Formats: sequence, structure tokens, C-alpha cells
Amino acid sequence: MGFIPRVPEDKGVLRLLAMVVNQLRSSNIPVIRLSDFPLESGNIKREFINFIGNNFESIIASDITSPDAGARIIDDKLKGYEPYRIGTRIATSIFLYSFSGGGTRNGATIRDIKMACLEPEIPMSIIDEALNSMIERLFYIHRQVDLYYFSGEANLNSIVLRKKENIKDEDVREEERRLLGEITGKKIFSVYIWPSSTSDVPDDMKLKLVIPGNAEECSSFLEYKGENPRVYRNTMIFLVEDDAHRHQLVDHIKTRLAWMAVESDRQLSLTDEQKREVKDKIKALTEENREKIRNLYRIVLVPSSRSGLERLDLGMPTYGADIKVDYEIKSKLMEEDKLLESMEPVIIERRYLEGDYIETGRILKSLYTTPGAMRITSQEVLADAIRRGVKKGIFGLGVLDGEPQCTHLGEDCTVSLKPPEIIVNPELCEKCPPDTIEVNVSELEKLAREEKTTREILEEYTEKYREKGCEPEKVEEKLRETIAEGVRAGRFRVDGRELPEFTPDEKLQPLEGDVDATDGEGPIREIELEFSTSLDNMFDIIKIKKAINEDFLNLDAVAEIRIVASDGEMNGEKYGKILETFEQLGIQLKKSIRR
Repeated sequence: MGFIPRVPEDKGVLRLLAMVVNQLRSSNIPVIRLSDFPLESGNIKREFINFIGNNFESIIASDITSPDAGARIIDDKLKGYEPYRIGTRIATSIFLYSFSGGGTRNGATIRDIKMACLEPEIPMSIIDEALNSMIERLFYIHRQVDLYYFSGEANLNSIVLRKKENIKDEDVREEERRLLGEITGKKIFSVYIWPSSTSDVPDDMKLKLVIPGNAEECSSFLEYKGENPRVYRNTMIFLVEDDAHRHQLVDHIKTRLAWMAVESDRQLSLTDEQKREVKDKIKALTEENREKIRNLYRIVLVPSSRSGLERLDLGMPTYGADIKVDYEIKSKLMEEDKLLESMEPVIIERRYLEGDYIETGRILKSLYTTPGAMRITSQEVLADAIRRGVKKGIFGLGVLDGEPQCTHLGEDCTVSLKPPEIIVNPELCEKCPPDTIEVNVSELEKLAREEKTTREILEEYTEKYREKGCEPEKVEEKLRETIAEGVRAGRFRVDGRELPEFTPDEKLQPLEGDVDATDGEGPIREIELEFSTSLDNMFDIIKIKKAINEDFLNLDAVAEIRIVASDGEMNGEKYGKILETFEQLGIQLKKSIRR
């Protein structure tokens, strides 16, 4: 018994050995090893404690022999190996090695432990697994380099346990809220964590992610904002707990806070190795934060058309993936067709255009107010779908001015989603409204100087308005009216006739003496200037206009401006404000293209 340094004489050793042999003689053990030592026997334990000290009686009980001892828990944890009591045998072996005599160092190496517990049926990997678990669970076991040993001083596990018992519920709650803030972003939804009342969540068209303190509060938040009924119910999305994981999160938070308390406790005299262990443990627990909080908060509730809330399960989080939960929710909703980033125009036509027209603002409001309706990521989704629907001719775009008026069909357009804007049944839309074809006398006067035939002019205008759906007959009618107007005004002539016949040889001719006045002498009675220039020169152009206006009563100056911008990015909200500015200035865009 060289492992007992305080045995005064051989009789004590022999008496202890006799008691062990007597205890084990009825067993089938061929050779008595240290792991067979029956520490659970009261007589043997007391005899042994006489040599090592009474303070070890409670240590043996708490770590090795009592029903809730760490070694016993490990016995039961190793499924399939319970009869071998591997945890108890390893702990017993280490305990006995911890009192080596004869000047040798106290403790057992991994080789010593495996030799003491060797069984043909037990793989060495199981002993390694049990030993690793023991370091985590037992309170008085220690490890120094390659030695494992018991001592009368508690290890970090015991210190952490005491710190953990002092963690307050409000500290756990505060940490849980902090972790919720870490896993939620604010780029997709407006996030509200544990709002104290329904008034804390706005009633507007923005998509909201509400994480209530209690899942039973969801119905109240859905139906009310303060004392008033909530209008935009379809914007509400809830994230609630899966109660089965509540205990795991609370234990994780308490354990992490306890280790942090150990690190900050300046009254503890920790070795350098223990300080490293504390830092490593905190780091490992911190890396588990997202997984633990996300395991608990995994149930999504969305308003349903069948009344109430529909339940969606996000499932277990992807290991190691640092993804904000709002992105997971967005992906899940899109996967279940509960959220749309784009919309087909035909859906708008089938669901909303039941009559001759419907206000676009009414469609938008319906999407956000009707529980279970199509949920869109932004208003631009609807605006884009309407633009594409008008371009394809599925419906027209117009205004409600007493009666519905169609202004766009089969062409690009700008959508505001504000009154009096409407979408219109395409059957009510003329393909070529009266104001579409524009023929200017001044333009024809210029063509007259070029001595173009009326047939050539007709072909040019016909082709120009063909893309806008205008029939050639309507183009010819408008051109004939404008030529007649120019002839009556003395601006040009048509082979001596007032109305053109558009024959191949018929020309539009300037009147005799109708030449550029700058070539002759005397006062100038009419000026016509056409040019292209950069917007940077607009200030000087305005000064020229003012100078001309000083001498002429009738001045018609119209600027056609084309803006093309590329090599950059602009968000939809800013683009919408630019279009609103055009509307406020009374400028109707002939073309509005965005890609």
C-alpha cells in the first residue's frame, strides 16, 4: 500500500488489505486492481479515511459514491456500458493514485488509468470519453500536465457551481434580451423585442417582426394598437419560443455568466493554467450563444386568411452559420409563398380588377391590411408589377377624374400608387388617344424648306407612331389637319392646294421669298431656332430667351431634355421622390425606364 503515506506500521496496511479482499472474495474478479477498491463500503472507507484525513469523506461521497455523484452520472451516460461502472472505476483509480507514498508524485497518468480499468469488452476510446466528462463534472478532481488527481481543494467546476447558484433571474432575462438583439437585424423588418404594450408597435405599412415576452400576447398585438383596432394587420410577423428549449437556454446563460463571474472575481487565487481554462471556457460558451437562443426562438406566426395565426417552424439552426434570424424568416416565408419579392401582373388582374378599374392605392392598402393576403417586401414590388402589366397590355394605367381615364397601355409608365391613379380594364383604353399624335406646324415648315414630298412625311410620322399603337389612318388624318393649318397660316404650300393628297410627287413647299431673314437686310420679323445642348448651358439659354422676348410678343420656347444615368446604384425610395418632383412641377414624362 505504497499509495498511503501515513500508514504507521504494516499491521494497518494488512488490516485494510484484508478488509478489501474479504469484501471482494465473492466476486468473479481474477485480479484485484485499484479500480476494484470498494470505496462505497462504509467500513473500508472509514479505515482508509483514518490514513488520508476526515475531510475526504465528503469528497468521496460528492464525486464518487453518492447516487448523484459525478462518477455515477457518467456511468449512466455511457449507454451500453452501464454494467461496467466506467466512471466510478476511473474515479476510484485516480483517487487511490492521488495518495502515492515513497516520494513519488501524486496522481495517475492516462496509461495508469487505462491499466487500472482494463477490460476486454471496453474500447480505450470509451475510457477517454469518460475521463473528459469527469473533468467537466467532478468537483475535486484536478489535472496538471499529464497527471489526474484528487485534492481537498475544490476545482473550477465547484467554484462555477456556487457562482451559478447566485445568478439572478433578472440577470438571465437581461442577457436573453441582449442575445435576441444579436441574432436579429433591421434591414428587412422593423424589429420589436418584448414590447411592453400594443402601443409600442406602430400601425403602418412597414413589415414588422414582433418578439413578444409571452406568445399568448400575439393576438392582442395583431388586433390592437393601444385602444384602437390595428389597421395594417398583414404587416405583423411574430417570432416566439419553442418551450422545449427554454431550460437549455437558461442553463447556458447561467453557466456563461458564472464563468464570467469567476474571471472577474479578484479574490480568487487562480493558477495561470486555471486562468487560461476560464478564458477558453467563456470563449466556447460565447460561440454557442447564437445556437442556444435560436433553438429557443424558432417558431414564426403570421396572420392567416382563415382567422388567427399560422405557425411556421424555422427548424434547427445551421451549425456555425452566422445568419441573422430575420434573413431566415424571410427565406422561410418566401419558401412558403408568404412573402413576395416580385409579383406577376396577371395576379393583380385576376384578384383585383373585377370591374372596369380599381385605385392602385386601394390595392396597396389591401395587401397590408387583409390578414393572409399576398405579403410584399416593399411597395416597389406592386409598382413594378403594375408597370410590367401596363407594358404587356394586361391592363391600362390612368386616373379617376369623375370617370376613369386611361393614359397608358402597352408602353412604359410611372406608377405612384397614390390617388387619383387607377389601373383600367384594357378594353376601355384606346390604343391611340387623341393627344398621342403630335404634329407641329413649325416642324412641317422646316420639312417644306427641305422640299420633302407629302408621301415621305406621312411615312415618317406613320412609322413614328406605329410603336404607340396608332393606326395609319389616324396619323394621316392628324397630318392632313396640321398641313391645312399651316397652309391657311401662310407658312407653306402644297402644290397650290390647301389639303394634301399624299401622292408620290406632291411636295410641301415654302412660300416664295420665305428665306432665312439673316441673309437679307431690314428688320427680322420671325425667328426659329432648333438646337441640342448640355444641361450645363441651360442658364445661358434662359438669358437668350429673355433677350428674344424683349422684341417679340409671341415666343414659344420648349425644351426637350433626355437624362440617361448609369454606372452607379440608387434605391427605389429616392427614385420615387424624383418622380414625385416631376409631378409637382406639372411635367409629364414621355419615357421613364429603370433597370
